[in-house]
Amino acid sequence: VLDPIDGTKSFISAVPLFGTLIGLLHRGRPVLGCIHQPILGQLMIGDGRETTLNGEPVRVRDCSRIEEATLLC
Repeated sequence: VLDPIDGTKSFISAVPLFGTLIGLLHRGRPVLGCIHQPILGQLMIGDGRETTLNGEPVRVRDCSRIEEATLLC
């Protein structure tokens, strides 16, 4: 699955918040995902077990209640 320019409005407005999204499916189930944001120099890859940002492992922060969570979209 490929989205060559996620954030099209940002891209055409010269706002550096766009990227390429790639999802690999096996038998209809996601097994690998990639986000490349070239202007920010970021490459994120996740396989459901580990996620990396430019080759370094990343993780989510702990929160015990939904009110403590941060959602970005």
